[in-house]
Amino acid sequence: MKNSSVLLSISLLCASLTIFGTSVFIFASSNIEGVVEEDYEEAVEVSNDEFTLRNSIQFGDDSETVIKKETLEFESESKQKLELMGNEFRDSYIDTKEGTIAGIDGGSARYYFLDDSLVEMSYTFQNFDEKADMEASYSTLYDGLVRKYGKPLNNKNETIHAITTASLENAIALTSAFNGDYTDYDEWVVDCGDYKVKIDIIEFTMGDSYYHINLGYRKFTDEDIDRFLEEKQRQQDIVDQDL
Repeated sequence: MKNSSVLLSISLLCASLTIFGTSVFIFASSNIEGVVEEDYEEAVEVSNDEFTLRNSIQFGDDSETVIKKETLEFESESKQKLELMGNEFRDSYIDTKEGTIAGIDGGSARYYFLDDSLVEMSYTFQNFDEKADMEASYSTLYDGLVRKYGKPLNNKNETIHAITTASLENAIALTSAFNGDYTDYDEWVVDCGDYKVKIDIIEFTMGDSYYHINLGYRKFTDEDIDRFLEEKQRQQDIVDQDL
């Protein structure tokens, strides 16, 4: 928590490309970039066969199953299509209405699908009257994540992990659009055997009086990391061939 170098690296972020579903961040500072697991402590392993989200929802569930399992009401039971360029990893989503999540009022959930298979989900908490309320809620969520998944990644050399969630990407877009700022960020990688789960939690402001927390979970595989490394090499080659 309160890793100032990582908050700076997020703040210096100047562009984002989504390559084959893997978000690749390009930073204003050359020593700040997405990196892979070898640059971190070993990923946390889970003992169960499948990573379980709230209400026993699991990655791979179809939208009908998610709607049946979720206890919050949905804004609409029809999936919303994602038509922005570069969303190969997610093609649709459904949103819940606000309710109580992890003991915090005013939270909502969004479930992302690819070919009607759940690949990512996120929480948004935004009904905070004071900054102190946001910070207290962040601490509650952070402590719960540590109890369940261990200590977060140690963020060596002012880096964040190569794989990111929509929660972080949306926070970056909102703070850029509304003169916001990042006040806290932590990340985990959970090893589930055949796949891994990236967890991002970020605390941020929009203007002087809007306080937000985004928390996201994204399933990914070694192939996603390979695509990231291939794209990183391609970008380096473009630079090097003219030098």
